[in-house]
Amino acid sequence: VAIDDSARPQIPIPELCKVVRDAKEHGAAVLRVPRKAKIKETEDGSTVLRTLPRARLWEVHTPESTKVETLQRDFAKVARENLEATDDVTIVEALGESVKLTLGEYTDLKNTTPEDVDV
Repeated sequence: VAIDDSARPQIPIPELCKVVRDAKEHGAAVLRVPRKAKIKETEDGSTVLRTLPRARLWEVHTPESTKVETLQRDFAKVARENLEATDDVTIVEALGESVKLTLGEYTDLKNTTPEDVDV
């Protein structure tokens, strides 16, 4: 199954096919693109703790893909144990399963804020 957050309304069909193919082969997959911006870690929001290595960081996009049975099992565990999760493959990852990072493109921009819609 492929899951989209609906904030990315124009998923290119080739990317959808790639992430589903990788999920079939590896159990779960999510689209990735290289980070463009430098990322700083902070504890207080105003002082840099360290600069994170861009070469090891990836921005992930939807769709995410995994087996329906995996989602059902993992969501049941999240509910039973009252765990927090921000998205579907994060649950899969947090429960110790591998998630394949499938190379995507910057073509499906995320519409989160009013400024994003103007782009």
